[in-house]
Amino acid sequence: MEGEEMALGSKELSLYQSLLELSREPILLFSLQKGGRFRSLWWLNGAARERFGESEISKRHGADLFETLVGKRYEKGSTSKEGVRIEEILLGSEHYLAIFLAPWALEGEEEEHRRLLEQNKMAKMGEMIGAIAHQWRQPLSSIKLLAQDLLEAYRFNELTLEYLTGIKSDVSRHVDYLAETIEDFRNFYKADREKKPLELGRTIKEAIKIAEAQIQLSLIKVNLEIPPEEVWVMGYLNELKQVFLSLLSNSRDALLAKARQEGAFEMEIKISLEIDSTGTRVIFWDNGEGVKEGDEERIFERFYSSRSEQGGTGIGLYLARKILQKSFGASISLAHSRQPTIFELFFPLRS
Repeated sequence: MEGEEMALGSKELSLYQSLLELSREPILLFSLQKGGRFRSLWWLNGAARERFGESEISKRHGADLFETLVGKRYEKGSTSKEGVRIEEILLGSEHYLAIFLAPWALEGEEEEHRRLLEQNKMAKMGEMIGAIAHQWRQPLSSIKLLAQDLLEAYRFNELTLEYLTGIKSDVSRHVDYLAETIEDFRNFYKADREKKPLELGRTIKEAIKIAEAQIQLSLIKVNLEIPPEEVWVMGYLNELKQVFLSLLSNSRDALLAKARQEGAFEMEIKISLEIDSTGTRVIFWDNGEGVKEGDEERIFERFYSSRSEQGGTGIGLYLARKILQKSFGASISLAHSRQPTIFELFFPLRS
């Protein structure tokens, strides 16, 4: 963010401080010499005091905080660190630098990883809610019809034990389906507390089950080619599900984008496991629109999305690569960019 300069009088500065005090963003005001050299920490709002702690602020010299937030020297017009917004204030001959911190600014790698996991998980949940609501209409309508039929059977004196047993079985089947869907989502939302052995084929099937409503509503065919041998890796279950869900979502978006551009066609996703002496490859294949030419090297970048106008966050593939590298010692690559699009995940034997 480029530096912005404002000239304020003393009353305006007092009002400005009062407004800044209301902000939930941590905000610090530094006194500057001409040319942007640091002078001292002049003021900070309540959110900043809470963020850094009163004792920490008293122990640290203002210059340390300034260097952490901005660097050794602030130059007007320079770009701040990610999540740090800068405004320059001129009061008479005095220069002040107001530093606004996003809630996630300056967080460590672990905090960033957790935040992105949660952000991606919530995005996936939001995408699936509409499809699940649509999918639930059928069992709920069936239960309603069974209740109506029960009343009609009573009126016509047809309430036999065999009839009631059949009604009970049908209602139980529909209720079990609804409860199972809720349980799948509840388990997906739970935080993983420790690494454990995960069977790849089973985890892929569980991820597909979570996304099933979306996939069916979009009329997409999913083909699974999983060998009978079990393949085990150590890691966090819901993190691995997020990887597979991100790839499924990426394929679904590409297929729907192609359908919008070219009209209806047979949309297909293929997922296969290939095992050899070096490790296991999980292949995600789709016949969607593919990766735009020139974007092949960018698709794993943070916040990059070719479909931002359709609500893409640009987190999915970036986070998938980060999870695979950090938690599984695995990798992901774009093996083929168009017609078809193929992503390859490689879990080395040691993982």
